[in-house]
Amino acid sequence: MKFFLPICLFVLISIFPAPTSHAQKITGDISKMQNEFKVDENLLMATNWRYVKAALAETGEAIHTADDNYDYFLSLKYDYTYEYYLNGKRDKGTWLLNDESNELYYNFRNIKWWEIVEFSETELILEFKIGTREYNYIFERVEYKDTPFQQAANNLPVVKVNDRKARRRAKKPKKTLKNVSKKEELIPIEIQLAGGGFYGGLNPIVKDFVHIKTSGRYIKEQESLQNGSVKRVDDVEREDLERLVQFIESKGFFDYDRTYDCVAGDCIKRKRKKPTPIPLRLSVRYGDEYNIVIVTIYGRDDRRGDYVQYPKELDMIVAGINKLIGE
Repeated sequence: MKFFLPICLFVLISIFPAPTSHAQKITGDISKMQNEFKVDENLLMATNWRYVKAALAETGEAIHTADDNYDYFLSLKYDYTYEYYLNGKRDKGTWLLNDESNELYYNFRNIKWWEIVEFSETELILEFKIGTREYNYIFERVEYKDTPFQQAANNLPVVKVNDRKARRRAKKPKKTLKNVSKKEELIPIEIQLAGGGFYGGLNPIVKDFVHIKTSGRYIKEQESLQNGSVKRVDDVEREDLERLVQFIESKGFFDYDRTYDCVAGDCIKRKRKKPTPIPLRLSVRYGDEYNIVIVTIYGRDDRRGDYVQYPKELDMIVAGINKLIGE
């Protein structure tokens, strides 16, 4: 019986047309029923999900569970495209939220609109209807590196580290108990910068990411359609990193709002036009202080200047990060 149910479910998904009604019933956490359920589109961008199971929405009874013979991953990208992986096969398309921000559009097995009944840092539950029965697809969040979309490390171009810096590191004294103790006492610093600009042109950028760690070690990864993925790992001086983060603090970054989004109609319309805007995401940790800032349209195109109003000191912060890593 357990084997028969999954087969029936997926046969039904493949033959039934896409749902035409957009139900507003929330079957997730009952506490959400007290307020209108909405999903922040910015938080969905650049997220990656692994399918866990399918269940009856009414009872929560599992009718299909992922195993070695059923591998399904979903990646929602910055540029409103998605990619899914199912048992070795891949497909791509366009995703978007409805006007009420509680349904996700992406075409999978003849289902196009999926009601979002649960969304958190760790879980995504999408609901669909076949006939009179409602079903939930349950996903868990995963890192991009843990998905089949991640290019194998041995396929990445090899980028040599600056020889001068390599020689300077070679002259550093060996680790001692005193040095290890000092390292442990360092104030935690972590910077992550991703996105910004527009997706388009002859060689569009698919991924642009910088991660700087407490030790001064940074990772710069950029991927374009024509050049593929290039990853650079190097170090910056801890003193330079501290100066940068103190500069960031002096510009009031830790008091910025989390999201800066459109407030005018032309800005909202621009999100759907080509080249597609890629939101900027910047997170900074300095000791006990932490903030993450998202600007939904960051950069200028040939139509007009800034679409989104945000603190202009943010431009100086972004420039400072790029300058530190030699960009």
